Amino acid sequence: MKSWILSFLLLRPGLATADGSDGRAFLDWESDPVTELKRVLSALEDRQDPPAAAAKAQEAEERQKKLDVARFDDLMKKIEKGQAVDQKDLEWAKSNLSAGLASKKVLMIVTSHDQLGNTGEKTGFWMEELAAPYLLFGKSGLAVDIASPKGGAAPADRRSLDNPPEVVKSFLSSKEAVEKLKATLALDKIDGGYDAYFVVGGHGVLWDLVYHAGLQKLLSGAYEKGGIVAAVCHGPAALTEVRLKNGDPLVKGRKVSGFSNDEEKAAKLDGVVPFALETKLKSLGGFYESGPMWASFAVRDGRLVTGQNPASSEAVAAKILEALKEELGKRLASAKTK
Repeated sequence: MKSWILSFLLLRPGLATADGSDGRAFLDWESDPVTELKRVLSALEDRQDPPAAAAKAQEAEERQKKLDVARFDDLMKKIEKGQAVDQKDLEWAKSNLSAGLASKKVLMIVTSHDQLGNTGEKTGFWMEELAAPYLLFGKSGLAVDIASPKGGAAPADRRSLDNPPEVVKSFLSSKEAVEKLKATLALDKIDGGYDAYFVVGGHGVLWDLVYHAGLQKLLSGAYEKGGIVAAVCHGPAALTEVRLKNGDPLVKGRKVSGFSNDEEKAAKLDGVVPFALETKLKSLGGFYESGPMWASFAVRDGRLVTGQNPASSEAVAAKILEALKEELGKRLASAKTK
């Protein structure tokens, strides 16, 4: 038996060490032959099957991420209880803030309105503005829910599905994402519980989310309690009626962006929309900022994050992640050490 196994090992093609020496140097001649056969075949499998090796590496990476998330979560629980933590653990957490994002939740809000004024044409939310942030949040480990005024299936503007960018294709290929979009949560049934709120744009926002009292209360309460409020493109229109406890508009005295007047004119919808978003934000005391038409432009003022147009969607999401990490950093800074 032993001689057969050893002959097999010696004749096995490709049996060589990393330094190119004869395969016999690869063997442990004192080992049990069956055990040695398993060891060598396993090594050969890793060398000769790159996809399998890559899959194993990915599995190992995912396991490590879960361990990091659990370690970060355990540390934060101790800090919240006022317990002293080890200095090394604290330094590790400060350099691994991404692990803390797994405990964060984001609510993405889309319109339920599908009529473009009195034109007889259809509208809704803009798909890229949902897809790009949703995927980035998911990749970063955040839990993401989608809500709308009516709940259930939400209407996408058909124009946003014509020659869609890759990020939209990726979103639509995700069974989980599509199912959430088909069964959005009803806004009136949501009473907080999220770390960030993201209003997705699309012209439909101008006819329903702007005047949704439940959303105004939700966003105002979230901001007052330290939450992040964000919106992109026409999404900031939903912020124009949000008032803080002192009666001031949420956007007053803060840097904001949104679909520009020039972009609305270029889209030939300036005569259709109920108001010009740029003009409205300025009239409320917001410090409106914008970049070139159709180019990515996002601005953050503390816990308020806004973006100019569809191309700005991922940039807004990135700034939300930035704000969440800063919040985690502040909590770590308050920790007591042993």
